[in-house]
Amino acid sequence: MNEPEARKALDDILDRLGLKSGDRIMLGIDMGRIPLPKYAAELNREAFREREHRWCRFVLNALEARLGSKGTLLVPSFTYSCGKPGSRFVLETTPSENGPFTEFIRIQPHAIRSVHPIFSVSGIGQDANVILQHTGRSAFGSMSPFSRFAEHGIRFLCLGVELRNSITYIHHLEQSYGCPHRFNKTFSTEVYAENSRVPGEWYAYVNYRGFDYASDISDLQQALRDSSDLAEADWNGYPNHLAEVSAVDNLGYALLKKDSSAFVNRKLVFRFDESVTSADKNTTVATLVITATESNSAV
Repeated sequence: MNEPEARKALDDILDRLGLKSGDRIMLGIDMGRIPLPKYAAELNREAFREREHRWCRFVLNALEARLGSKGTLLVPSFTYSCGKPGSRFVLETTPSENGPFTEFIRIQPHAIRSVHPIFSVSGIGQDANVILQHTGRSAFGSMSPFSRFAEHGIRFLCLGVELRNSITYIHHLEQSYGCPHRFNKTFSTEVYAENSRVPGEWYAYVNYRGFDYASDISDLQQALRDSSDLAEADWNGYPNHLAEVSAVDNLGYALLKKDSSAFVNRKLVFRFDESVTSADKNTTVATLVITATESNSAV
């Protein structure tokens, strides 16, 4: 389709979802499943990259026109590779690993990026600064960007992807509630911002390794649908969703109150056996053995 046809199709999706001027959105997007114009490109890497940037600019233009001067657009600019030992995160230059559009937003001249070596968020617009600046060292929970979503009335916009497959925000709910199937892991990644080293350690609420379980928020998505809090607009068989942070919070915490394993695909009970030994008077060695068993009831 040509550019006017693609723009009309994309605007129609946004119309059906109810996105409006002044909205503050956290975006999840699959660029291969939304209407995009057909741009010719030569068979070389540089031409493909230029076409990709044109597609990103097309989507950004449509979203900015819809959100207006008082709107805010946020995207995940996560860098999972920076969780590896010896890694280095530079706020201004480390690329996003969440797809081309999130990287395109990150490099915009007026974009703001929160400081976290693994779970940073980038954004543009009126409230990007107040949401993303002066955050703490934890990826989720208090002082994280996610803790400010409710205050600013964030709407989760998912283009070409279901909400259940694109909303990392649920880990903020899990940490805030105290779910036992994840833990705060310490990362010693070197972090640099404004040409200076940011000292200290960083934290992220992550799954325990070695156990066969994964996130699954299908029940939350269905609860949002059942309560008419999930706007849906299919395009060519691909899903597009929108939900208010207030609805996600209310229904999400209700599900966690009923079952703290509501957002994972297996109900596991974790048990911890601790032992502490002293090799000498100056050294203490702590050993933690973790076991998990299947549970058929809420925990």
